[in-house]
Parts: sequence; C-alpha cells; structure tokens
Amino acid sequence: MLVVMERKDFDSYSDERLAWACMEPTFMLIRGKAPAVKAAALKELGKGQRALCMFRIMYDHSYRSPAEFYAWSAYLLDQPGYWSGVLEGVRFFADDVLRELLEETQERLAERNRRLGLEWGAAGLKDPEQTRI
Repeated sequence: MLVVMERKDFDSYSDERLAWACMEPTFMLIRGKAPAVKAAALKELGKGQRALCMFRIMYDHSYRSPAEFYAWSAYLLDQPGYWSGVLEGVRFFADDVLRELLEETQERLAERNRRLGLEWGAAGLKDPEQTRI
C-alpha cells in the first residue's frame, strides 16, 4: 500500500511519527478484523512495509511495561504467523539485539508454559507479578 504525503510532512516527521504515517492506513484496515482479513492485508504489503508493520504491532502494544511486553509476546505467540512475522521484521532491519531478546523471551515463556501446564493464550498482565517467568 503506497502512502502519499507532502514533502514538508515527510521532512518534518520524527522517525516514530513517519513510521505511524506509513502504517496508519494498514492499521485502520486490520484493527478489530478477523484473522483472515488481517492476513490478506499483510500479504498486500511489500517486504519492508510488512517488516515495519509487524514491528509496530509488537512495539506499540508492549513498550509501556514489562507486563505488557510479556502479555503481548504471549498473545503474538498464540496467533498463527504473527510471532514469526515480528521476527522476520526484526531480521529485515538487522536488529540482532532485539531478535535475541525476542528469541530469549519465547524460550522463557515456553519454559513457563511447560512448567505450569499452560498454553500461550493463558497469559495475563499480572502473571509476571504472581509467578516466576
């Protein structure tokens, strides 16, 4: 999906604002929609757009606190294709530090699930306070 904007806007936006402006039309298409609609919209994006979109899906929902990072990571791991899409996006931007953090997060959450007999979808915001992850 091509996003059109004025050159003055492009030049004046912060990196975060520019990323949002580029992805906002896609986010409006997929917000609150069925998984099939989301998957179809993501397939229409180019590789770089998809990488940015998946990064924003992860970041925008998880940057406020460790509990949100935990719960959103578990949610994305529970959704077919989403976690791998986030990792693919991080690889696209060659962010090895973030990739390693996400892979370690997946390993720790998988171990927690095994230890407690839980599925990905059983995660909650208060889990980190209540149990050792």
